[in-house]
Amino acid sequence: SAGSIGSYYETTSISNTFVATGDAPLSYSLYSGSLPSGSTLYANGVLTGSAPVDSGSTTYSFTIRASDAQLQDSDRSFSLTINPDVVTWVAPTLNGTLTVYETKAFSTPLSATSAAGYGVMYAANTLPTGITLSNNTGAFTGYANTIGVTGAQLTATANTTGRYATSNVNFVVNQDVVTWSSPTNNTNYALSSGIAMSSVPLSANSAAGYGIQYTANALPTGVTLSGSTISGTPTSTGTTYTQLTATANTTNRYA
Repeated sequence: SAGSIGSYYETTSISNTFVATGDAPLSYSLYSGSLPSGSTLYANGVLTGSAPVDSGSTTYSFTIRASDAQLQDSDRSFSLTINPDVVTWVAPTLNGTLTVYETKAFSTPLSATSAAGYGVMYAANTLPTGITLSNNTGAFTGYANTIGVTGAQLTATANTTGRYATSNVNFVVNQDVVTWSSPTNNTNYALSSGIAMSSVPLSANSAAGYGIQYTANALPTGVTLSGSTISGTPTSTGTTYTQLTATANTTNRYA
């Protein structure tokens, strides 16, 4: 029947078969109008080709003439539309923020789609030191080494058509922060010489998730710090002022 025979994205394959009834054999020809450049109508009614690259969406209108063995002609009008490929970002969101802690392993996939169904290549105009982008797999990987904010423009480009879309993103590289949970600051412990003290567990956290090493600048004689526990039997009397230090592995941030 007459009307639209569909729409195609630029550079994709055009394929359609026109069918009329009459005394065989029938032959088909372009009677008026124009077909998309790069496409061909064959006498058997098959239209094939590759959709052209136009500046925008373009509709082609044309009339096909079917002629039968008795030289009877039948004309019918058709149209088809060629659309430009459109690249759309899926992730990260436009003007989004990607956050990572210093020296922490970073891995974030990118995702953009081509309306024509082509693969997409990725690029970034700048990245934090230590972070790289694979344009084939579309993933950020690496270890961020410099604290601060880096604004980057990402570009996703469709294979074949070369259509592209950009997306801005901020990389925020945060400094690791060590926070004490236990004991609280300026806690007093009353010990008795010659009597084993109750163990004092130490607990601190690294915002980046690293393990913690503990040290003490001074402890009563007979009392020791092992791992994350202070224990022992004091052998002398008096007051000992102790400064405990919790140090994060890898970043060496401490509190």
